Amino acid sequence: MRVVAHRAFAGTLAGMAMLVATSATGVVPATVASAPHLTYRHVAHPTAVRMRDSHGSSRNRTQAAPFFAPSRSSPASAPRREGVVPTTQLSGTRVTGFPVMDLHRQETLYPTDQASQPPDTQLAAGPTSLAEADNDTFSVWSKEGAFLASADLNTFFSVPPTYDFSDPRLLYDRESARWFLTGLAFDKLHNSQNYIAVSETSDPTGIWDKYLLTTGAALVRDQPMTGVDTDKVVVSWNDFSGSPPNPPTFTGQETYVLQKSDLLAGHGAQVAVFGPDTTRFRVVPALTLTAGTTTEWLVYNEAPCASGCGPGISAFGVVAITGTPQAADVAWTESDLNFTKTNTPPDPRQPSGVAVTSTVSERFLSAVWQSGSLWLSGNDACMPAGDSSTRSCLRLVEVATGVSPSVGHDFDVGSNGIDLYFPAVMVDPGGNLFVAYTKSSPSIYPTAAAVISGAASPASFMTELIMAAGQASYLFAPSNRWGDYSAAAPDPTDPSRIWVTAEYQASAADPADWGTATAELTLPIRNSVTQAGGSTPPSRGPVNQVPPASPPPR
Repeated sequence: MRVVAHRAFAGTLAGMAMLVATSATGVVPATVASAPHLTYRHVAHPTAVRMRDSHGSSRNRTQAAPFFAPSRSSPASAPRREGVVPTTQLSGTRVTGFPVMDLHRQETLYPTDQASQPPDTQLAAGPTSLAEADNDTFSVWSKEGAFLASADLNTFFSVPPTYDFSDPRLLYDRESARWFLTGLAFDKLHNSQNYIAVSETSDPTGIWDKYLLTTGAALVRDQPMTGVDTDKVVVSWNDFSGSPPNPPTFTGQETYVLQKSDLLAGHGAQVAVFGPDTTRFRVVPALTLTAGTTTEWLVYNEAPCASGCGPGISAFGVVAITGTPQAADVAWTESDLNFTKTNTPPDPRQPSGVAVTSTVSERFLSAVWQSGSLWLSGNDACMPAGDSSTRSCLRLVEVATGVSPSVGHDFDVGSNGIDLYFPAVMVDPGGNLFVAYTKSSPSIYPTAAAVISGAASPASFMTELIMAAGQASYLFAPSNRWGDYSAAAPDPTDPSRIWVTAEYQASAADPADWGTATAELTLPIRNSVTQAGGSTPPSRGPVNQVPPASPPPR
């Protein structure tokens, strides 16, 4: 959501030598936490919508809702730089990249209601095309970068006239050959509605079945996060209650477990609901890559710590959801694992001296599960080797999800003098790790980047790919927002090909022009990427601790 009242997020990476700081973990065995309260419900039958018919309405969203960045003036007329990333062949490795949606293009498509930030970048790959969701806009692209179609998500979901759509999460499920899209809409009084839509085929421009999951009066169910496995779809969000002028108050997280077979059939959906639960915050379901899996994994930071925690050590929750609403046997099994404590990163810097954003926290942002291995990513504060200041860094953690889950890897990725932020993580069938993120510094404009590491040595990264170099310092009056996440997804035609997508500043003439760029990567990558280049491969180093920071307010 375009909110500023309850979160703080940040991160960065630079075209310099990177540090991967490996942390000590597994200090004490995992503890088992009790499950949130469970109830069963039904969601009403969906309505059908054709993506190509969902064009913008004539309404003008210029209201100054407290959670939203206000609409800005018309975009500058200077042309946007195209083709920042060429198709490049590197030692037999395919690297294809191009810009996708940016603010100027979005405003041109939908001039009355799309002048908004941040994009909340989401991109997934289908059999023949890519689909991207950037807050209010849904767009489809060829895998060579041609723009094919778009939809206004306010129209697509038929949100009420005074509401705005926000916080999309988009994924393609190879097992069912369907697209899944979630999000919310809310108004200036903080009334809200949450949605899920499921495509009827593998074509994202075709017909979708859209469901209204729930509504709230003076209750915003913020940033729904989505995962899918063989028999269920899981959506988690945070609840914030209250109406202006009172600030929103965190009132718990909720997790919806939906019967996948109902969604695929276009029926009313059976649902199991956990919560509201005030002991957990920002629960992130994983994208499940292994077919036939009926356990959905979820993660969240700052779990209760039964023992062994203290300076430098905290806990995070690893949740296994099994069963189905149809069988009424849904179960939440949680293991809380100790790991090196995360801290709120500093605001990411850029050449203008104004922070890229002040909305960066250490909450987890993405997760992916494959064959017993759960990788998760988030922001962290660290001090890279040779640096004298704390930077925004990428926290990457791997959990082995056996009978008793345990931490396998836990490290920060940092860069001397550079901030790295909003990482998205993905793995290929060989277990190789792909990470998309934004980076910036006092000498680097906000830039979309990605790195890869091999399965045999996850903490040693190969050449950094610059998907799109920033063109100016970002400024969106009256306050900057960035993120709140990047994207990474496998190509269903060949899961060894991973699409990574992140945000960058796209126009030297208009500092408010956020852009998104994507690239398809495969291993091995041995050489640096030219235009827009590669940076030096990362080096190893010890953990550099930073003073503990207070968690963002709930």
